[in-house]
Amino acid sequence: MENVKFIAVKEIEITDFGEEQIVFNPNKDTVHLLNRTSSEILALLNEPKSLDNIIGLFRAKYGDIKELDEDIAEILNTFTEFGVVERLDNKSIS
Repeated sequence: MENVKFIAVKEIEITDFGEEQIVFNPNKDTVHLLNRTSSEILALLNEPKSLDNIIGLFRAKYGDIKELDEDIAEILNTFTEFGVVERLDNKSIS
């Protein structure tokens, strides 16, 4: 896996909404509703983290979950598309 790092966009505003979170991106004037897993990933990105690092943290917390790598990569790609997270090299994950 790649060692590219991701970081949350500083301008986003996050509001708790029950077990989910609402994320407002003023740069794109968009709002997104995140489930618990997506919220956990976003919370990790207050400082740059690689995909491998995020996967390692989730494996340590939840064990070996089938398709974990692909799910986290998909969430990071979606975050990047929505402008909530920046991929520090500006490419998508395959």
